[in-house]
Amino acid sequence: MQRSLSRALYEEMTVEDQTFTDEYAEGLEGRALECAGCTFERCTFADFRIDRYDFAGCTFRGCDLSGLTMNNSRLSRVTLIDCRMSGLTITDGLLRDVSFTNCLMDYAALSASKFTRVDMTGCALRHGILGDVKAAGWSISRCDLTEAEIVRTPLNGLDLSDSELNGLLVDPADLRGATVNALQALAFARLMGLRIKD
Repeated sequence: MQRSLSRALYEEMTVEDQTFTDEYAEGLEGRALECAGCTFERCTFADFRIDRYDFAGCTFRGCDLSGLTMNNSRLSRVTLIDCRMSGLTITDGLLRDVSFTNCLMDYAALSASKFTRVDMTGCALRHGILGDVKAAGWSISRCDLTEAEIVRTPLNGLDLSDSELNGLLVDPADLRGATVNALQALAFARLMGLRIKD
């Protein structure tokens, strides 16, 4: 994987239709990394310094992408399953038809990005940040958002009732139109300064 990705960066070419299993790549630098139709199984991406990523039709299973910074990047038709993405940063990204399943995303920061048909299921986003995200047709299910922060990201249409929201920091205006369960509603009422009488 190290050799293939290094060559793609150097020659500014797209890595296409390759499968990488139990591989490790470290310290890659370059302007843009483009992959199409690739599968990454239990691979580690460490200490990359790449200006832009473009993944199309790719699958990541059991990979470690912790600490990656993916600014001005594009993910289209990408599936991430059982991946570790602690401290991942995506800024000014475009995510279309992307699914995150059972991923560890604590301290991840997804900001100033556009989501279209993005699904997060069973993910841990503890202490994470969703900021200035413009989303259409996205979903969050059975996720742990404990002490996460949601800033200027409308949650209208999202069903959060089966997710963990303890200590979630969110502007009440962004909650408008979201579905929550009774206990969550009680917690958000207190957040808004309401007094509850038995």
